[in-house]
Amino acid sequence: MKKIGYLAVSAAAAASDLLIKEYQERKGKKIVKNKGFAANRFDEHSNAVAAVSAVFTSIIGAGLILGPEEKSEKVSAEKLGWALIFGGALSNTVDRLRKRYVVDYIPIGKYVYNIGDFFIYIGTAITAIAEFFRK
Repeated sequence: MKKIGYLAVSAAAAASDLLIKEYQERKGKKIVKNKGFAANRFDEHSNAVAAVSAVFTSIIGAGLILGPEEKSEKVSAEKLGWALIFGGALSNTVDRLRKRYVVDYIPIGKYVYNIGDFFIYIGTAITAIAEFFRK
């Protein structure tokens, strides 16, 4: 798959989460405004959290954009994983920079998540499994 395909996956992941977050807020659905990292850690330092998030999201995006082009037309599981991670991170970073908090709306146990979080988790699992089998 070409780089543009992975970036399209990232854009679709980010856009879908941002649209759902917007819907949840506008319709007055129950949400959590997460000003920190996962589980509101460091929420009293929301500016620093936003800066760290922006830096790491930029690094991931740069890796996708500037990394080597695939020699094969096949989908690289590792790059697909990074594309999902980037999409989820981008969505949460946009929230942090625009709103100063991340909208979480999926309660599971004592924590609340958003679709972007699941893109990050799934992308991490795909990347780790691909790396494990690459050796």
